[in-house]
Amino acid sequence: MIQIVSVGLVTAIAAMLLKSLKPDLAFAVTICGGIILLLCAVDLLKDTVSVFWEIADTTGLDASLIKLLLKMIGIGYLTEFSSQLISEFGSPSVADKVVLCGKIMILLLSVPIVKSLLELIQCFLAFV
Repeated sequence: MIQIVSVGLVTAIAAMLLKSLKPDLAFAVTICGGIILLLCAVDLLKDTVSVFWEIADTTGLDASLIKLLLKMIGIGYLTEFSSQLISEFGSPSVADKVVLCGKIMILLLSVPIVKSLLELIQCFLAFV
């Protein structure tokens, strides 16, 4: 966690100092810092993803549903990160469109999960 905070602070301070002198370089520093932070976050998430696979093995859930769930989570995080970055660089309307597209993608990916849930409910009702 200390690494993440350190990278964030160094990136923010460097970008702030460079913004008045060389705005293009400040943009590049911010992008590089954001990528480094994302890589650190991905490294932290490895253990969490393995927990999802353990849950799938234990409960007998279809692996494709777990993949879809992880894709949806990834899309949500990437959408949020990119929209904040776009907004920070002065295009809040584009950032809003990115968020909308991310939500639509998550909705499209959720259809098989909802279908599977409805089939499960139908099976339970058939036993009653």
